[in-house]
Parts: sequence; structure tokens; C-alpha cells
Amino acid sequence: MVVPGALDLLPSIPKDRWAVVTSAGRSMAVQRFKQTGLLLPPVLVTANEVTKDKPHPDGYLAAAKQLGLNPKECIAFEDATAGIRAGVAADAVAVIGMNTSTTPPEDLIQAGAKVVVKSFNDLQLTFLSEGWIEVSQRS
Repeated sequence: MVVPGALDLLPSIPKDRWAVVTSAGRSMAVQRFKQTGLLLPPVLVTANEVTKDKPHPDGYLAAAKQLGLNPKECIAFEDATAGIRAGVAADAVAVIGMNTSTTPPEDLIQAGAKVVVKSFNDLQLTFLSEGWIEVSQRS
């Protein structure tokens, strides 16, 4: 399932400013991207490439490093509590819960999500200079 708004959002983000961190293996992750029509991320960190999977921050730390960013400059979007905890443990500037799975929104908030939304369309992304992004919730 593609989260509503993702097909419009991804092409608008500078290519060197986004990554995907997944608990899936690389072949499964690539297959899912092809099935959905989403762009393959410039950085893809899979379960095959980290020592400890979510809720450990290893995947997010690896992605930030590959992007040349400090994790404190990154925003994580997650739909499960283990992913939320991983983003928080990586010290991401914000972790946004995506209410797209069977995980109740209150569990995402309790795990550390700043806000929970159902769609990328519920967010206002403002692209600032030098590839930085400001995220706020649409009212």
C-alpha cells in the first residue's frame, strides 16, 4: 500500500535528502518499490545491512551517515512503535507517526511520535534553502 500523498511528495524532495530504513530484506524492499511505482530511494538501509534491527537506531544512523547528515537534522516517518522508538533513539529532530497500519495512533504517540497523520497530504512540507525541509501539520 502506498501512503496517500507519497507519489507526489517523493519527487519534490531533493534526491540527496531522503532515505528509506526498513526491517525488510533488500530484495523484498526493492520488489515492493517496483510494485507500488514509488521511486527507489537514493539511500536504502535494509535489515541485511544493520547489526540490530528496529527499535535500535542502527538503520537510521546508517542512513543519516550515507546522506552526510547528522541524525539530529533528520525527520523519521514511521508506522510502527519499533520504528518510532528507533527514530527517537537515533535522536531524529522529529518522528512522525503514520497511521497506516494496525498500530493504534495512541501507541505511536506513546512510543515517541510528535504527531500522527493518516497521509502525507496531512502535512505541510516547506522546502528551505540548501535542501532543508520544515514539516508542520495542516490544520
